[in-house]
Amino acid sequence: MVFKSKVDIWMGAIFIFVPAVMIYGVITEPDIVIIVVTVALIALLGTLFLGTKYVIQDNELVVHGGISKTKIDIAQIRSLRPSKNPLSFSDRRLHLIRVADKAQRFRWR
Repeated sequence: MVFKSKVDIWMGAIFIFVPAVMIYGVITEPDIVIIVVTVALIALLGTLFLGTKYVIQDNELVVHGGISKTKIDIAQIRSLRPSKNPLSFSDRRLHLIRVADKAQRFRWR
């Protein structure tokens, strides 16, 4: 099963506003460095925006968070708790789930 991530309004605004400002900078002052940074940032934001999803397969929860991928064995999960920690989010929203596994490592998803 594949679950796509939801997007909070404020994150959607950031994903639209930042590239728009950078594209404006490229148009008004074209420079190779600005162009390269703009393309790289838009590619990174696009990967985060489109690439965040959760997949349950073969008794594993696979979290695709942009350019990273984390596998969590479902049998190892000991607790799930709601969380709104902005420093630990891989998602595009602050409504997160804190996952504790057998080794008591915590992950926010």
